[in-house]
Amino acid sequence: MEQKTSLSKSEILLTTDDSFSKEAIVLFLPGISGQAFSSRFQPLVDVCGDLKLSIARMEAWKNESEVKTKTWAHFLEALDEVSEHLAGLGYSKIIVVGKSFGGGLLLSYHHKNIYKKILWAPAIGMGEVGTFTKQKDVSLSEIQSLLDIKLDQNFVKEDPSEICIIHGTKDITIPLENSRHIVASAQHGTLIEIENADHSFKTPEEENRLMEATRNFLLNN
Repeated sequence: MEQKTSLSKSEILLTTDDSFSKEAIVLFLPGISGQAFSSRFQPLVDVCGDLKLSIARMEAWKNESEVKTKTWAHFLEALDEVSEHLAGLGYSKIIVVGKSFGGGLLLSYHHKNIYKKILWAPAIGMGEVGTFTKQKDVSLSEIQSLLDIKLDQNFVKEDPSEICIIHGTKDITIPLENSRHIVASAQHGTLIEIENADHSFKTPEEENRLMEATRNFLLNN
């Protein structure tokens, strides 16, 4: 069963079934190109269905052009709104899955109900000195690279959730080393490297390996 809900800052498409968990849910954010509701992400929906997990796909932007008209803080507010909406539906345990830009947003977002984060090559920087606090209120059109938005080590370390990053070894968009730094700073961090995969996991083989790694981390929900 699919149900679309419009909130003030986003839409969510909930895929669920009466036999699915009433406590835990997966929340998915796409990359900067958006299109969270498209068939492109159906493999993730299928994985969740196999594991009896509802999934809420969040569409807070249509494309990169729309992203650039807003601030990082705007999208964090949208995440707050969705998290509270899911809590209102009875879901007290949220597993978030985010691709690239969506992964970066989720890494920068702490919420008491989120206990697992599965991030596909998250697009956000990491450094000893963070710039996130200053740049989250700046229009994204003024930021040259998402890697210029940097979380500091303490911010990542303060996140109590389990963090699993899945990253291709041939990613030239977001360096693999960036994800290694993130995982090294996390309380509970796991890095899964997919050999020869690029940033978007475009080939069927790369997508299958991505889904397998995602499924394995979802199993113990």
